[in-house]
Amino acid sequence: MLSHPNEHYAALLLDRKTMKYLGFMCWTEKENAVLRQIFIFKDERRKGYAQKMVAFWIDRYAKPLNEKFGIESPNEKALELHIKMGHVRREGDRAVGIRCSFVGGS
Repeated sequence: MLSHPNEHYAALLLDRKTMKYLGFMCWTEKENAVLRQIFIFKDERRKGYAQKMVAFWIDRYAKPLNEKFGIESPNEKALELHIKMGHVRREGDRAVGIRCSFVGGS
């Protein structure tokens, strides 16, 4: 992902005990926050880190701007995460945002 100064924000996920780098997320903020990318290293997946990162991001960054947030071009894994968190629901083969909208790349 290319980052634009003063437009994109990022957060790193570290294990405080081991100081191990676990993943990151990137987003933008305008009228609402848009989650652009989230990544967890393969060995650290399926441990709840992505869900915790997204929940923290929503509370700290997205909600203060707007109740709804955006998700940039979510892949299937991202959709599964947001369905699990109640932000998205399936309607047949379509994904529909409940607390979010889907946006294209910036």
